[in-house]
Amino acid sequence: MTQYSCAVCGGPASSVCSQCKKMPYCSVICQKKDWLSHKNSHKIPNLLIYPDHAKWTPDEIIKSFKEHGYIIIKLLNKENQHLLREIDKARAKLFEYPVETVRKELHLPDTTKDACYIAGSNLQMVDIRPYDKMTKILPDPSVLVPGFKDIFFQCLNFFSEICIKLTELVFEKVPTVKIFGCSIANGGDLSFCRMLNYVKAGELFPPHVDNGFFTVSTKSTSTGLAVKNPLTGEYVYPEMLMTENDLVVIAGQIMEGYTKGIIKATRHAVFVQTPPRQTTLFSIHVGGSVFGMMGTEPDEDEKFEMFMRKYEPKQVDF
Repeated sequence: MTQYSCAVCGGPASSVCSQCKKMPYCSVICQKKDWLSHKNSHKIPNLLIYPDHAKWTPDEIIKSFKEHGYIIIKLLNKENQHLLREIDKARAKLFEYPVETVRKELHLPDTTKDACYIAGSNLQMVDIRPYDKMTKILPDPSVLVPGFKDIFFQCLNFFSEICIKLTELVFEKVPTVKIFGCSIANGGDLSFCRMLNYVKAGELFPPHVDNGFFTVSTKSTSTGLAVKNPLTGEYVYPEMLMTENDLVVIAGQIMEGYTKGIIKATRHAVFVQTPPRQTTLFSIHVGGSVFGMMGTEPDEDEKFEMFMRKYEPKQVDF
């Protein structure tokens, strides 16, 4: 049997990198030491930013956020497309259970609260506890809600990799700064996933911004999500441009702080037509904080009501 040596200290290796399955390590400590240089070799396969760019570039990402307030990522890999279908099934299953049951079964702290008190959400929200990005430590699937399995945590990993990749590309153009004593460039990534349940329909929910890094949702979970165009001031619906294999990503206030205003936090709002609107939104937060989970108050001069009253969903063909 071949004996491999640790890539860091040269000692006998007992494991390999959980992502690439190639780089040998003797311990978690050595893997963490090597992570900053080794993680750059991990690539997210076949993820393209709309409209079908062959390669991600920092300039394209920054331009899209500045001009549109969001980016659309097309998932071309069939495994990733299948994962989205499974995520949607698991999300629907999760909402069959009272939030107290979900929190207990997932061994979550009592952090259930209004996710967006100005956006009409009720109290059904789950903050998934932070986990170690270096070693992919996840809860034992046996403790999950029956029928839920571990698909939700696959979603957590998947969306996290996307957000971290976007962050790394943005910071090729923007120097990092520290917030709460934690730098994204120094392995300070902690992740949370929010489950929202909107029980009212046809009401005007004021615009707001989320204080996370990025927020990600799919076409099936973004119905009614309106995003404000930073240049024109008009609200648009990204889902009209999306297919079932796409993700929409909007920027949060922490990203605005990190880029010193180069990327603005995306102002967005919700218009629920048919209740309940059960939504899975994923955000990366910094320093283990859920600071800003409740969003921010809208500007007093925001003329959002007239826009909502005129809302008529239309199918856009391309």
